[in-house]
Amino acid sequence: MRPLGKRNLPCISPRMSICALTLLSVSACTVESPELPSYESEWLIPIGNMSWTIEELLEDSDDVVFGPDGSVSFAMAEDLGDGSLDEPIRVDVGEQSIQAQIGPVSLPAVSPVAFSYRLGDLYPPANALGGFSIPVPAFAFDITSPDEDLPGSTSATIASGSLDLQVTNGLPVPVGAASGPDQIVLELIDPATGTMFAGTVLTAPIAADESVSAPIDLAGVTLPDRVQVRVAGGSPGSGGNSVLIDPDASLAISVQPLNMVVSAAVASIEAQTFTDQTSLTVPSSVQVLTASIGSGILSIDLRNDLPIPADLTLDIPSVVTPGGTPFQRIIAVAPQSNAVTNIDFAGHELRHTGTTSQDIDVNLTVTSPGSAGQDVLVRATDEVSATVSSFTLEFDSVSGIIDEEIVDIPEENWDVDLPEELEEVELLRADLRWFLNSTLEMPLSADLTLEGTNADGVMVPVSVTVDLPASPGGQPTEHVIVFDESNSLLMPFLNNWPVSVVARGVARVGDGVTMGTVRVGDTVSARYEINTPLTAAISPRSIDIDPDALDLGEDVRDAIRDRLIDASLDITVISTLPLDARAWFGLDSASQNVHDAPEILLGPIDLPAASPLRDPDDPGVRQRSVVPLAEEQVSVLTQDSLFQGIRLELTGTDGTFVTIRSTDEIALEGFVRARLRVGGIDE
Repeated sequence: MRPLGKRNLPCISPRMSICALTLLSVSACTVESPELPSYESEWLIPIGNMSWTIEELLEDSDDVVFGPDGSVSFAMAEDLGDGSLDEPIRVDVGEQSIQAQIGPVSLPAVSPVAFSYRLGDLYPPANALGGFSIPVPAFAFDITSPDEDLPGSTSATIASGSLDLQVTNGLPVPVGAASGPDQIVLELIDPATGTMFAGTVLTAPIAADESVSAPIDLAGVTLPDRVQVRVAGGSPGSGGNSVLIDPDASLAISVQPLNMVVSAAVASIEAQTFTDQTSLTVPSSVQVLTASIGSGILSIDLRNDLPIPADLTLDIPSVVTPGGTPFQRIIAVAPQSNAVTNIDFAGHELRHTGTTSQDIDVNLTVTSPGSAGQDVLVRATDEVSATVSSFTLEFDSVSGIIDEEIVDIPEENWDVDLPEELEEVELLRADLRWFLNSTLEMPLSADLTLEGTNADGVMVPVSVTVDLPASPGGQPTEHVIVFDESNSLLMPFLNNWPVSVVARGVARVGDGVTMGTVRVGDTVSARYEINTPLTAAISPRSIDIDPDALDLGEDVRDAIRDRLIDASLDITVISTLPLDARAWFGLDSASQNVHDAPEILLGPIDLPAASPLRDPDDPGVRQRSVVPLAEEQVSVLTQDSLFQGIRLELTGTDGTFVTIRSTDEIALEGFVRARLRVGGIDE
């Protein structure tokens, strides 16, 4: 922006008309012979009829608005682009491990295993005495049964459970004793190794035809698939009484596994069901009541250590399918295998009944049909596990509480056409209106900035922060926010006289406290309007009106040259400006001299300020000046080439603010008053 003071302005052509010569004759006739009659005549020769208005000065500026009432204002208005919440709200969920160990396995109940010891084997003389009734003396025995299959497992390490040994005395004599060598000792032997793995001692005798129970705790015991029972002890005999001898009479022992729970076994496994629960931890940046999931792949690495197939049922109650039911997925996993399953949550909805916990509960249920009677190796440490890889949930919409999300309102650049003629004017008042449109169903805060740079590269910003309520139902809603010189830095921005403006904005959605709804595709757009009435403090300056050619006509020039008695310039200047001014009027044969070195100069003509309360019809102030012309100055009027020019000097308002109207003007009416001799001249 080039300075205004002491220099020429863009062309502002005066309105000028050259009137026909007006002849006012004043004569005094005397007849004297033989002289010709003569008389004097005054001619008014128009040399200037022009006006300079504020509207003419500013009419080339696109950003100046003239009101019908004569008001003048600068207006700037531009649209910023739409800022859109293009990216889904993301929640990063860390890796999670869901494990369900099989733990101790209950073996199915089995029938008891029977062992029988003949009297003839316990007391060999009985083999020859069958059918006789005789007294039986005391005798001792130590005998091991043949091995028998132990049903329910091939090999099992017992976590808990017992063996119930039922001893039935079918002999005609009692066996055992409370102590001593006749006390009965029972041992369970692994026939593969010949070692005892369990046993007990009976602490009371067993009378003939009686039974006793002897439980054995098996916790920590490893059961073989076959077993032998060793019985050692003695009998006091028949006490001298005769008893009927039957060599096949027996001491019977039954072995009954009870409540067998194994930590490891090669066994037949019944149907199994076990459960576990974990939670996918959602960061606290989002507290969701409901959220529409745009994308999110849950990748689960499943491991089944069991030698039997298993079905894993994943229940995630807070995730609702498009059909409106809580999420459930059943995944079949083969025995002793791994499988990777990807679950796509797109189109699902996350629902929470409150905001105290955002964790996503995952319930895992494992069911297995068992081994269908087949012996399989199973360990309590076997597990079915699900490892969830880190993944990101992207929400197309969220209703709840979210931390701050940023929406950028795109930057826009404009050139400004404010009038450089008023560069040194200091504006007083303005208003800035921001029109913000939002579809965000959540309160937002917007930072809005205008950066104005003047012709010298000086940048002055004006920034404002506004808080907007949620848009009801997510419908586009316009909010109008008004700022002025009292609550913003608008005046330093305007008084910098920017030639270019950069506008930008940022909307912040969410504060971690307030409930609301945001959706992908929600938009925030902005438009600004600045209106500045031309109420200003004007600094002193000079304004040169472009020279204008004058053509007085050859007849007029000849008359001045041949008949002139004397002449003067008569200039009247009219001003409706609300500030003091001076005017100079110059005439010269060269256009470039009319302002700085004219051959004829009239001025200064002082013009007091018009009333600040003037109305559009106010004629303003008038000032008339009449200056006699010297002979050499009159000769200027007789030249073929003649130019006129006006220099205005605005004295300024000394910091006082005045209101400028478009109709404010300085008008000039100029005449040459020439007194000419008519007659008495040899034509």
